[in-house]
Amino acid sequence: AGVVSVVSHLCGRELSALCAAWFAGDAAEALRLFLPTLPLTRAVFCAPSPSPLKYALQIVGQGTGGVRLPLTELTDAEEATVRESLAAYNKNNR
Repeated sequence: AGVVSVVSHLCGRELSALCAAWFAGDAAEALRLFLPTLPLTRAVFCAPSPSPLKYALQIVGQGTGGVRLPLTELTDAEEATVRESLAAYNKNNR
């Protein structure tokens, strides 16, 4: 059993621990691990996928290149959403 997760590209260890807790029947621990990832999850879906994820991966040094049409690059506001959410996540969870 497992999940398909976009945000796991940015917090894979945490999502792995979350899944382990959930599948072990420890819903309280899974929730505790999930809640810090929620703002980051929302940020990587602030625009059509995969544009926000590609931007976040560039920030963490895993350049993936630009997006192809019909997708577009993020707006300044969307970039700020991703950048601020990623910074807050890393500050609080690393």
